[in-house]
Amino acid sequence: MSSVPPDPLSAPLRLVIDLTGRCNLRCAYCCFFSNPDESSRADMPVDRWVDLIDDAGRCGVLQLILRGGEALLSPAFRPVVESAVRNRMRFSFLTNGKLFTEDTARWIAATGRCDMVKISLDGPEDVHDPVRGRGSHAAALRAMEIARAAGLKLKVTCAVHRFNWRRLPEIVSYMVDELKLSNVSFSAVTYCEASEYMLSEADFRGAVDMLCRHARPEMSGGGMVGGIRRWRAMLKGTAACGECRLLYSRMGVLPDGSFVPCVTLSGVLLGRAGRESVAEAWAALKARPELGRREYPDP
Repeated sequence: MSSVPPDPLSAPLRLVIDLTGRCNLRCAYCCFFSNPDESSRADMPVDRWVDLIDDAGRCGVLQLILRGGEALLSPAFRPVVESAVRNRMRFSFLTNGKLFTEDTARWIAATGRCDMVKISLDGPEDVHDPVRGRGSHAAALRAMEIARAAGLKLKVTCAVHRFNWRRLPEIVSYMVDELKLSNVSFSAVTYCEASEYMLSEADFRGAVDMLCRHARPEMSGGGMVGGIRRWRAMLKGTAACGECRLLYSRMGVLPDGSFVPCVTLSGVLLGRAGRESVAEAWAALKARPELGRREYPDP
C-alpha cells in the first residue's frame, strides 16, 4: 500500500546529539573507536553547544536526545541541559552508568524536564563485561538503582551481536524477570560499528525469531522489536514500505557540531553549528527527500 509522506515540519521535533566522542569504556563494537572518521572529530566548545540549544529553542525544537561517547564525560552536559530547560525543551540521555551519581540524578529529576535515562546493558555480567569492560555491568546495575531512587523513568538498551544473540531468551528473562525492567530495547550491531561483531543475515533472522518467540510487553517498540512490528505491518499493507519516517521529525548533531540527517548517516553533512542555523540545516535535509528512502529485503 502506498502512502503520501507527511508534510515536513518547519523545524525538527527533536535533535539527537552526540555531545562527545570521548568515553570511559572501550566497547568492542563502538563506532567511535572503530571508525576513524568518528574518533577524529574534536568536541565543540561548551559556549557553542549552548548557542546551538538556544537556536534550536527559537526555531521550535521540542526535545533533545543526548548521547556520546559517554554524554556525562562532556563538560557541555550540564550547560546543555540548563539551556534545554530554559528553552522549555524536554530531554533524555544515554549513559553506560559509570559516572551517574546520586547528585546528578537528583539534579536531573529536579529539572522536571527529563523524559528518560537510557542505560546500556547487554545481559548478565558474563555477556556484558567481555565486550564492554570489566566492572561495567556492576556500574550499569548501580546506575539503574540510582535512577529508580530519583524517580527517573528508566530504559535499558541491549546491543545484539554475533556473540550474544543465541542467548537472547536468557537475556530477555534476565532483564524482565530478574531485574524487573519495564522498558527494554534491543538493537543489532551493524557494519558501520564493527564488522566482526555484526550479525550475518542468517544470525539476524535467528535473533529476530528468538525475539518473536520470547516477546514480552516490557520489550520496547524501538530497535529490533520495533522493526519486527513494522515489518509485520508492511506485510499486511498497513504501513508504508521503503521510507524512514524519522527523517521527517528529527536531525542529528555530531560532537564537532556537524548537522547530519541522523547519527547513522554521519557522512552526509547538512551544515555546521556556528556557521549554519538549525533552521538552515533542516531546510537542507528537507531538500533531500531521497535520504529517507530505504530498500527492505524480501520477506
